Amino acid sequence: MDQQRIIEVLWNIGQFFVHPVFYLAIAAAIATGYFRVKKERKDFRTRLHYGWGEVSSIFKHSWLYSLIISCVLILIGVVIYPEFLVLLAAVALIALIVFQFQALSSAYLIPTAVGLWAVLHQLSYTIYLGPLTISATEFSVNTIWPLALLIGLLLIAEGLLVKKQGLDIVSPQLIRTERGGTAVQYKTKRVWLLPFLFLIPGDWFGEFNSIWPLIHFGETSFALVAFPFITGFQQLSKKEYPFITVPRRAREFILLGSTIAAVSLLGIVVPVIGVIAMVVAFAGRLYLDSANWRKQNTGHYAVAPISEGIQIAGVLSGSPAEKMGLRIGERIMKVNGQRVANEQELYEAIQINAAHCRLEVLDHNNELRLKQHVIFRHDHHRLGLMIARETL
Repeated sequence: MDQQRIIEVLWNIGQFFVHPVFYLAIAAAIATGYFRVKKERKDFRTRLHYGWGEVSSIFKHSWLYSLIISCVLILIGVVIYPEFLVLLAAVALIALIVFQFQALSSAYLIPTAVGLWAVLHQLSYTIYLGPLTISATEFSVNTIWPLALLIGLLLIAEGLLVKKQGLDIVSPQLIRTERGGTAVQYKTKRVWLLPFLFLIPGDWFGEFNSIWPLIHFGETSFALVAFPFITGFQQLSKKEYPFITVPRRAREFILLGSTIAAVSLLGIVVPVIGVIAMVVAFAGRLYLDSANWRKQNTGHYAVAPISEGIQIAGVLSGSPAEKMGLRIGERIMKVNGQRVANEQELYEAIQINAAHCRLEVLDHNNELRLKQHVIFRHDHHRLGLMIARETL
Protein backbone atom coordinates (compact mmCIF):
# COMPACT_ATOMS: atom_id res chain seq x y z
CA MET A 1 0.00 0.00 0.00
CA ASP A 2 1.60 3.31 -1.05
CA GLN A 3 1.65 6.46 1.05
CA GLN A 4 -1.22 8.11 -0.83
CA ARG A 5 -3.54 5.17 -0.15
CA ILE A 6 -2.62 5.17 3.55
CA ILE A 7 -3.46 8.88 3.76
CA GLU A 8 -6.83 8.31 2.06
CA VAL A 9 -7.76 5.48 4.41
CA LEU A 10 -6.75 7.47 7.50
CA TRP A 11 -8.77 10.39 6.20
CA ASN A 12 -11.94 8.29 5.94
CA ILE A 13 -11.38 6.65 9.33
CA GLY A 14 -10.85 9.94 11.13
CA GLN A 15 -13.09 12.15 9.07
CA PHE A 16 -15.43 12.75 12.01
CA PHE A 17 -12.65 14.57 13.87
CA VAL A 18 -11.37 16.50 10.85
CA HIS A 19 -14.78 17.50 9.52
CA PRO A 20 -15.23 21.31 9.52
CA VAL A 21 -18.70 20.91 11.05
CA PHE A 22 -17.11 19.29 14.11
CA TYR A 23 -14.79 22.22 14.85
CA LEU A 24 -17.23 24.94 13.89
CA ALA A 25 -19.88 23.45 16.20
CA ILE A 26 -17.40 23.50 19.09
CA ALA A 27 -16.40 27.08 18.22
CA ALA A 28 -20.08 28.10 18.11
CA ALA A 29 -20.67 26.54 21.56
CA ILE A 30 -17.65 28.39 22.99
CA ALA A 31 -18.82 31.69 21.47
CA THR A 32 -22.34 31.13 22.84
CA GLY A 33 -20.99 30.72 26.37
CA TYR A 34 -18.71 33.75 26.03
CA PHE A 35 -21.44 36.12 24.84
CA ARG A 36 -23.89 34.76 27.41
CA VAL A 37 -21.53 35.46 30.31
CA LYS A 38 -20.68 38.89 28.91
CA LYS A 39 -24.37 39.83 28.71
CA GLU A 40 -25.16 38.50 32.20
CA ARG A 41 -22.31 40.46 33.76
CA LYS A 42 -23.43 43.61 31.97
CA ASP A 43 -27.03 43.27 33.17
CA PHE A 44 -26.56 41.73 36.63
CA ARG A 45 -22.84 42.21 37.45
CA THR A 46 -22.33 38.46 37.73
CA ARG A 47 -22.67 35.37 35.56
CA LEU A 48 -25.25 32.67 36.20
CA HIS A 49 -23.27 29.70 34.83
CA TYR A 50 -19.67 29.12 33.76
CA GLY A 51 -18.87 30.10 30.18
CA TRP A 52 -17.76 26.54 29.32
CA GLY A 53 -21.17 25.05 30.08
CA GLU A 54 -22.32 24.97 26.46
CA VAL A 55 -19.23 23.27 25.05
CA SER A 56 -18.72 20.85 27.97
CA SER A 57 -22.12 19.26 27.31
CA ILE A 58 -21.99 19.24 23.52
CA PHE A 59 -21.81 15.40 23.51
CA LYS A 60 -23.84 14.80 26.67
CA HIS A 61 -26.61 12.27 25.89
CA SER A 62 -26.34 13.07 22.15
CA TRP A 63 -23.76 10.32 21.54
CA LEU A 64 -26.20 7.73 22.90
CA TYR A 65 -29.10 8.93 20.74
CA SER A 66 -26.94 9.02 17.62
CA LEU A 67 -25.67 5.49 18.34
CA ILE A 68 -29.24 4.19 18.66
CA ILE A 69 -30.37 5.95 15.47
CA SER A 70 -27.29 4.73 13.59
CA CYS A 71 -28.01 1.13 14.60
CA VAL A 72 -31.67 1.44 13.56
CA LEU A 73 -30.75 2.84 10.13
CA ILE A 74 -28.05 0.23 9.53
CA LEU A 75 -30.27 -2.67 10.62
CA ILE A 76 -33.05 -1.71 8.20
CA GLY A 77 -30.49 -1.11 5.44
CA VAL A 78 -30.86 2.66 4.96
CA VAL A 79 -28.21 4.00 2.59
CA ILE A 80 -27.11 7.65 2.69
CA TYR A 81 -25.40 9.02 -0.41
CA PRO A 82 -22.15 11.00 -0.04
CA GLU A 83 -23.41 13.81 -2.29
CA PHE A 84 -26.26 14.44 0.13
CA LEU A 85 -23.91 14.44 3.15
CA VAL A 86 -21.73 17.10 1.50
CA LEU A 87 -24.77 19.31 0.86
CA LEU A 88 -26.05 18.69 4.39
CA ALA A 89 -22.69 19.74 5.85
CA ALA A 90 -22.70 22.90 3.70
CA VAL A 91 -26.17 23.91 4.94
CA ALA A 92 -25.19 23.20 8.56
CA LEU A 93 -22.03 25.28 8.21
CA ILE A 94 -24.04 28.25 6.96
CA ALA A 95 -26.46 27.98 9.91
CA LEU A 96 -23.52 27.86 12.33
CA ILE A 97 -21.73 30.80 10.72
CA VAL A 98 -24.81 33.05 10.93
CA PHE A 99 -25.32 31.82 14.53
CA GLN A 100 -28.94 30.73 13.99
CA PHE A 101 -29.22 27.59 16.08
CA GLN A 102 -32.96 27.13 15.47
CA ALA A 103 -32.05 26.47 11.82
CA LEU A 104 -29.98 23.47 12.94
CA SER A 105 -33.09 21.38 13.50
CA SER A 106 -33.19 18.33 11.25
CA ALA A 107 -36.63 19.49 10.07
CA TYR A 108 -34.90 22.45 8.42
CA LEU A 109 -31.42 21.15 7.57
CA ILE A 110 -32.34 17.92 5.79
CA PRO A 111 -35.20 19.28 3.59
CA THR A 112 -32.97 22.21 2.56
CA ALA A 113 -30.13 19.86 1.62
CA VAL A 114 -32.57 17.58 -0.25
CA GLY A 115 -33.94 20.62 -2.11
CA LEU A 116 -30.44 21.56 -3.26
CA TRP A 117 -29.82 17.95 -4.23
CA ALA A 118 -33.00 17.92 -6.32
CA VAL A 119 -32.05 21.18 -8.06
CA LEU A 120 -28.62 19.81 -8.97
CA HIS A 121 -30.27 16.68 -10.31
CA GLN A 122 -32.84 18.62 -12.33
CA LEU A 123 -30.20 20.89 -13.87
CA SER A 124 -27.77 17.99 -14.38
CA TYR A 125 -25.18 20.24 -12.76
CA THR A 126 -21.90 19.02 -11.28
CA ILE A 127 -19.99 20.76 -8.49
CA TYR A 128 -16.27 20.11 -8.12
CA LEU A 129 -14.87 20.59 -4.60
CA GLY A 130 -11.25 19.45 -4.83
CA PRO A 131 -11.34 15.64 -4.78
CA LEU A 132 -15.13 15.61 -4.27
CA THR A 133 -17.58 15.64 -7.14
CA ILE A 134 -21.27 16.35 -6.50
CA SER A 135 -23.40 15.39 -9.46
CA ALA A 136 -26.67 14.30 -7.78
CA THR A 137 -26.94 11.35 -10.15
CA GLU A 138 -28.27 9.14 -7.35
CA PHE A 139 -31.18 11.42 -6.50
CA SER A 140 -34.66 9.95 -6.96
CA VAL A 141 -37.97 9.88 -5.14
CA ASN A 142 -36.93 6.53 -3.63
CA THR A 143 -34.09 8.23 -1.74
CA ILE A 144 -36.49 10.55 0.13
CA TRP A 145 -38.24 8.26 2.61
CA PRO A 146 -35.02 7.20 4.43
CA LEU A 147 -34.16 10.86 4.89
CA ALA A 148 -37.68 11.60 6.15
CA LEU A 149 -37.24 8.75 8.63
CA LEU A 150 -33.93 10.30 9.70
CA ILE A 151 -35.71 13.63 10.28
CA GLY A 152 -38.29 11.95 12.48
CA LEU A 153 -35.71 10.11 14.57
CA LEU A 154 -33.58 13.23 14.93
CA LEU A 155 -36.59 15.31 15.99
CA ILE A 156 -37.24 12.77 18.74
CA ALA A 157 -33.57 13.02 19.77
CA GLU A 158 -33.79 16.80 19.68
CA GLY A 159 -36.85 16.73 21.93
CA LEU A 160 -35.11 14.42 24.40
CA LEU A 161 -32.02 16.64 24.46
CA VAL A 162 -34.14 19.72 25.09
CA LYS A 163 -36.06 17.87 27.80
CA LYS A 164 -32.88 16.76 29.58
CA GLN A 165 -30.66 19.81 29.06
CA GLY A 166 -32.86 22.67 27.90
CA LEU A 167 -33.10 24.14 31.40
CA ASP A 168 -29.47 23.54 32.39
CA ILE A 169 -28.30 26.88 30.99
CA VAL A 170 -31.04 29.51 30.80
CA SER A 171 -29.72 33.05 30.68
CA PRO A 172 -31.74 36.02 32.03
CA GLN A 173 -31.38 39.24 30.04
CA LEU A 174 -32.65 42.74 30.75
CA ILE A 175 -34.53 44.28 27.82
CA ARG A 176 -36.32 47.54 27.14
CA THR A 177 -40.10 47.21 26.77
CA GLU A 178 -42.24 49.06 24.25
CA ARG A 179 -43.39 51.43 27.01
CA GLY A 180 -39.84 52.37 27.96
CA GLY A 181 -39.57 50.22 31.07
CA THR A 182 -37.44 47.14 31.66
CA ALA A 183 -38.27 43.46 31.78
CA VAL A 184 -36.44 40.15 31.79
CA GLN A 185 -36.34 37.63 28.96
CA TYR A 186 -34.76 34.18 29.18
CA LYS A 187 -32.52 32.93 26.42
CA THR A 188 -31.68 29.30 25.82
CA LYS A 189 -29.18 28.60 23.07
CA ARG A 190 -27.62 25.15 22.71
CA VAL A 191 -25.87 23.11 20.06
CA TRP A 192 -25.21 19.35 20.18
CA LEU A 193 -22.97 17.08 18.13
CA LEU A 194 -24.32 13.68 17.16
CA PRO A 195 -21.64 11.25 15.89
CA PHE A 196 -23.37 9.12 13.27
CA LEU A 197 -22.35 6.03 11.37
CA PHE A 198 -23.99 5.86 7.95
CA LEU A 199 -24.05 3.19 5.28
CA ILE A 200 -22.90 4.56 1.94
CA PRO A 201 -22.41 2.73 -1.40
CA GLY A 202 -19.15 0.79 -1.37
CA ASP A 203 -18.28 1.75 -4.93
CA TRP A 204 -17.85 5.35 -3.79
CA PHE A 205 -14.35 4.39 -2.61
CA GLY A 206 -13.38 3.39 -6.15
CA GLU A 207 -9.89 1.93 -6.28
CA PHE A 208 -9.72 1.69 -2.47
CA ASN A 209 -12.39 -1.01 -2.27
CA SER A 210 -9.68 -3.61 -1.84
CA ILE A 211 -8.43 -2.04 1.39
CA TRP A 212 -11.56 -0.43 2.82
CA PRO A 213 -13.76 -2.62 5.09
CA LEU A 214 -17.07 -3.22 3.32
CA ILE A 215 -20.39 -4.66 4.44
CA HIS A 216 -22.00 -7.02 1.93
CA PHE A 217 -25.74 -7.45 1.42
CA GLY A 218 -26.17 -9.97 -1.36
CA GLU A 219 -24.19 -8.74 -4.35
CA THR A 220 -24.07 -5.14 -3.14
CA SER A 221 -21.32 -3.70 -0.94
CA PHE A 222 -21.61 -0.81 1.50
CA ALA A 223 -19.14 1.08 3.65
CA LEU A 224 -19.56 2.65 7.09
CA VAL A 225 -18.67 6.33 7.29
CA ALA A 226 -18.68 8.59 10.38
CA PHE A 227 -20.48 11.91 10.07
CA PRO A 228 -20.86 14.73 12.65
CA PHE A 229 -24.51 15.72 12.54
CA ILE A 230 -25.41 18.79 14.56
CA THR A 231 -28.69 19.92 16.03
CA GLY A 232 -29.51 23.04 17.97
CA PHE A 233 -32.13 24.71 20.09
CA GLN A 234 -32.83 28.41 20.52
CA GLN A 235 -35.61 29.81 22.68
CA LEU A 236 -36.61 33.22 24.06
CA SER A 237 -39.06 33.05 26.95
CA LYS A 238 -40.74 36.37 27.72
CA LYS A 239 -44.39 35.91 28.60
CA GLU A 240 -43.90 32.55 30.29
CA TYR A 241 -41.28 31.14 32.62
CA PRO A 242 -38.65 29.00 30.86
CA PHE A 243 -39.50 26.00 33.06
CA ILE A 244 -42.90 26.08 31.32
CA THR A 245 -41.92 26.84 27.73
CA VAL A 246 -38.85 24.59 27.35
CA PRO A 247 -40.46 21.28 28.46
CA ARG A 248 -43.52 22.07 26.33
CA ARG A 249 -41.36 22.58 23.26
CA ALA A 250 -39.55 19.30 23.99
CA ARG A 251 -42.89 17.47 23.99
CA GLU A 252 -43.85 19.14 20.70
CA PHE A 253 -40.61 18.01 19.03
CA ILE A 254 -41.01 14.43 20.24
CA LEU A 255 -44.62 14.27 19.03
CA LEU A 256 -43.76 15.75 15.63
CA GLY A 257 -40.76 13.43 15.25
CA SER A 258 -42.76 10.33 16.16
CA THR A 259 -45.41 11.25 13.59
CA ILE A 260 -42.88 11.90 10.83
CA ALA A 261 -40.97 8.67 11.55
CA ALA A 262 -44.16 6.59 11.42
CA VAL A 263 -45.45 8.20 8.22
CA SER A 264 -42.07 8.01 6.46
CA LEU A 265 -42.04 4.21 6.75
CA LEU A 266 -45.02 4.11 4.38
CA GLY A 267 -42.63 5.50 1.78
CA ILE A 268 -41.16 2.02 1.45
CA VAL A 269 -44.38 1.03 -0.33
CA VAL A 270 -45.41 4.40 -1.79
CA PRO A 271 -42.25 6.52 -2.28
CA VAL A 272 -44.15 9.80 -2.68
CA ILE A 273 -45.30 9.49 0.96
CA GLY A 274 -41.68 10.04 1.95
CA VAL A 275 -41.76 13.37 0.13
CA ILE A 276 -44.99 14.29 1.91
CA ALA A 277 -43.50 13.36 5.28
CA MET A 278 -40.49 15.60 4.64
CA VAL A 279 -42.67 18.55 3.64
CA VAL A 280 -44.87 18.03 6.72
CA ALA A 281 -41.75 17.93 8.93
CA PHE A 282 -40.54 21.28 7.58
CA ALA A 283 -43.98 22.91 7.72
CA GLY A 284 -44.75 21.41 11.13
CA ARG A 285 -41.54 22.65 12.72
CA LEU A 286 -42.05 26.08 11.13
CA TYR A 287 -45.57 26.23 12.56
CA LEU A 288 -44.35 25.27 16.04
CA ASP A 289 -41.63 27.91 15.95
CA SER A 290 -43.93 30.67 14.69
CA ALA A 291 -46.68 29.76 17.21
CA ASN A 292 -44.14 29.90 20.03
CA TRP A 293 -42.84 33.28 18.81
CA ARG A 294 -46.36 34.72 18.80
CA LYS A 295 -47.04 33.33 22.28
CA GLN A 296 -43.87 34.87 23.71
CA ASN A 297 -44.46 38.28 22.11
CA THR A 298 -48.03 38.95 23.24
CA GLY A 299 -49.22 39.87 26.72
CA HIS A 300 -47.31 40.87 29.84
CA TYR A 301 -43.76 39.86 30.69
CA ALA A 302 -43.49 37.07 33.23
CA VAL A 303 -40.60 38.76 35.08
CA ALA A 304 -40.31 42.54 35.46
CA PRO A 305 -39.83 45.13 38.24
CA ILE A 306 -42.87 45.25 40.54
CA SER A 307 -44.33 47.87 42.87
CA GLU A 308 -44.27 45.67 45.96
CA GLY A 309 -41.35 43.43 46.76
CA ILE A 310 -38.55 42.17 44.49
CA GLN A 311 -39.03 39.70 41.66
CA ILE A 312 -36.33 37.09 41.19
CA ALA A 313 -34.75 37.06 37.72
CA GLY A 314 -32.16 34.35 38.34
CA VAL A 315 -30.68 32.07 41.01
CA LEU A 316 -26.96 31.28 41.00
CA SER A 317 -26.02 27.63 41.08
CA GLY A 318 -24.82 26.45 44.50
CA SER A 319 -25.79 29.71 46.19
CA PRO A 320 -27.76 30.13 49.47
CA ALA A 321 -30.73 31.22 47.33
CA GLU A 322 -30.69 27.89 45.46
CA LYS A 323 -30.36 25.98 48.73
CA MET A 324 -33.44 27.83 50.01
CA GLY A 325 -35.36 26.62 46.96
CA LEU A 326 -35.96 30.08 45.46
CA ARG A 327 -37.09 30.12 41.81
CA ILE A 328 -37.26 32.70 39.08
CA GLY A 329 -40.48 34.68 39.08
CA GLU A 330 -41.03 34.43 42.82
CA ARG A 331 -41.30 37.67 44.82
CA ILE A 332 -39.33 38.50 47.94
CA MET A 333 -41.56 40.65 50.17
CA LYS A 334 -39.54 40.89 53.40
CA VAL A 335 -35.97 40.19 54.48
CA ASN A 336 -35.32 39.78 58.19
CA GLY A 337 -38.67 41.40 58.88
CA GLN A 338 -37.97 44.44 56.66
CA ARG A 339 -39.98 45.22 53.52
CA VAL A 340 -37.78 45.50 50.43
CA ALA A 341 -38.42 47.16 47.08
CA ASN A 342 -35.06 47.06 45.29
CA GLU A 343 -31.68 45.35 45.30
CA GLN A 344 -30.03 47.88 47.61
CA GLU A 345 -32.75 47.48 50.26
CA LEU A 346 -32.43 43.70 49.91
CA TYR A 347 -28.75 43.63 50.88
CA GLU A 348 -29.18 46.30 53.54
CA ALA A 349 -31.87 44.14 55.14
CA ILE A 350 -29.55 41.11 55.04
CA GLN A 351 -27.06 43.00 57.21
CA ILE A 352 -29.61 43.16 60.03
CA ASN A 353 -28.75 39.54 60.67
CA ALA A 354 -25.96 38.73 58.25
CA ALA A 355 -25.39 35.25 59.67
CA HIS A 356 -28.98 34.10 59.39
CA CYS A 357 -31.24 35.31 56.55
CA ARG A 358 -35.04 35.05 56.81
CA LEU A 359 -37.10 35.69 53.66
CA GLU A 360 -40.84 36.02 53.18
CA VAL A 361 -41.52 34.94 49.60
CA LEU A 362 -44.62 34.88 47.39
CA ASP A 363 -44.46 31.85 45.11
CA HIS A 364 -46.05 31.42 41.67
CA ASN A 365 -49.38 30.58 43.32
CA ASN A 366 -49.26 33.79 45.41
CA GLU A 367 -48.79 31.73 48.56
CA LEU A 368 -46.51 33.23 51.22
CA ARG A 369 -43.60 31.05 52.32
CA LEU A 370 -40.88 31.55 54.87
CA LYS A 371 -37.33 30.76 53.72
CA GLN A 372 -34.24 30.93 55.87
CA HIS A 373 -30.58 30.04 55.54
CA VAL A 374 -27.24 30.66 57.21
CA ILE A 375 -25.08 32.93 55.04
CA PHE A 376 -21.31 32.56 55.22
CA ARG A 377 -18.75 35.16 54.21
CA HIS A 378 -17.63 33.23 51.13
CA ASP A 379 -21.16 32.95 49.73
CA HIS A 380 -21.32 34.73 46.36
CA HIS A 381 -23.21 38.04 46.64
CA ARG A 382 -24.16 36.85 50.14
CA LEU A 383 -27.38 35.37 48.68
CA GLY A 384 -26.92 34.50 44.98
CA LEU A 385 -29.85 36.29 43.35
CA MET A 386 -30.32 38.16 40.11
CA ILE A 387 -33.00 40.81 40.59
CA ALA A 388 -35.38 42.32 38.03
CA ARG A 389 -34.48 46.01 38.20
CA GLU A 390 -35.67 49.28 36.70
CA THR A 391 -32.63 50.24 34.61
CA LEU A 392 -30.55 48.48 31.97
